Amino acid sequence: LKYMKDNPPEPLGSKTKLSVNINMELIEILEISERDSKFQTKINVEMSWTDTRIDIYNLKDDTNLNTLPEKERNSIWVPKLTFNNTKTNMQTVNDGKSIASVLKMGNYTKSSITFADNIYIFKGTENMLSFKRTYDIDWVCYYDVRWYPFDTQRCKMVFVPTEANADFIDLILGYHKYTGAKELSEYSITRSTMFRTDAGSIEVVVEMGR
Repeated sequence: LKYMKDNPPEPLGSKTKLSVNINMELIEILEISERDSKFQTKINVEMSWTDTRIDIYNLKDDTNLNTLPEKERNSIWVPKLTFNNTKTNMQTVNDGKSIASVLKMGNYTKSSITFADNIYIFKGTENMLSFKRTYDIDWVCYYDVRWYPFDTQRCKMVFVPTEANADFIDLILGYHKYTGAKELSEYSITRSTMFRTDAGSIEVVVEMGR
């Protein structure tokens, strides 16, 4: 059967939607503009999922050695997210800045004697595809400065499936970390947390005090 990259993979087991794990690193807070209701961040988003339609050959223990070349990266189905609280509803993209790799998680079978070389075959049902990219995003954040200079601000980053993906994928909460500076020019970062809402979106809330 021909692989259809525009069609999502089948979910595993009895699930009705494909599980897509979301990991997010908040690398840096680039700008805070109360006047423009802007919260600009540099983030790294990783999505991982299983694709039952593919086999992967000769996986290594080191994920960095399992990176897909550009041709293969562009030939597989990749989930898409919308950055929901942006003015233009920005979305994840698959381009030259993206990194796709395979996470070695399952066992392998050896190729049959009909193959010229010994090949270790890993099933897509057991070994997840990973897709990473770094973005600079302008989020909409409404600041409440009524208690200035003792105010606390909370800015959100909201991730949802694109409209085309919404019926087919289920976002799963992964890990989140903030690796940027804690002390900014006007604010101190007190907390950064990620959670999954009842509606199925993934949200990161950054709490800041003066």
